[in-house]
Amino acid sequence: MKYLRLAAISFAVVFVVLLLKHKEAKPVLPKINLPSPATVIDDFLEVESYPGFTVVTDDCADTYKCVGEILVTNSRFIGSGTLIAPKVVVTAAHVIKDSELEYFRTNNQCYKIRKSVMHPDYTEEGSGKNDIGLLFLEEACLETPAVLQTDPQELKRGELLTTVGFSHKIKKISNEHTFWYYGTIVEQPTYIRFLAYKGNIWLGDSGGAVFEDGGKLTGVISALMIMEYSVVDQIATRVDLYVPWIRQMEKINE
Repeated sequence: MKYLRLAAISFAVVFVVLLLKHKEAKPVLPKINLPSPATVIDDFLEVESYPGFTVVTDDCADTYKCVGEILVTNSRFIGSGTLIAPKVVVTAAHVIKDSELEYFRTNNQCYKIRKSVMHPDYTEEGSGKNDIGLLFLEEACLETPAVLQTDPQELKRGELLTTVGFSHKIKKISNEHTFWYYGTIVEQPTYIRFLAYKGNIWLGDSGGAVFEDGGKLTGVISALMIMEYSVVDQIATRVDLYVPWIRQMEKINE
């Protein structure tokens, strides 16, 4: 009986020691190939490739020069935007909120930002709403503006989508069949959603473009959902619902 009691005590001590060691152990983040944003996340995400995307380089023709970078004070990169008129850029409201905006840069040319306007009903509560804003340039951009999708019936479920943005401060265009449209949900009717099946957007892509299969601008990249270190859902603000507001702002700020 004495030996049984000693064995039980020894087992309990070993169990407690192992439990304490388990609590002290630091979780190891798996290595994932995600385009990291221009933030401290760069410090612990190793990025070697961008699966599902073509990186725009000097040897790669840029067919989406209407999509550029948004720069703040000291020419620091903050997000992406899309030219929709010679002096107008559309982006995400959360990109330009509380920012000292300086330039819109595309095709190695910088255009001074004269004014920015966020949607009046933009909110960050919950998953955010009306995440769209406009930038007005001092001079006309030389690139061809994107054509806005105005008819909500044009986008069909299962239709291929193309995203363009500057996560990791590198311009990337999603390859064919990387993204496809799978719909909206009742709780968020102002957003379109596309799955991270063969690739994913990342933080620097915010404000960037989502083009439908016919080449029209159908969405402004807004958010992504991460579960267990993987991007599982991606969200863009529907452009068609905001065309009246965009046109109104263009007239006011001519």
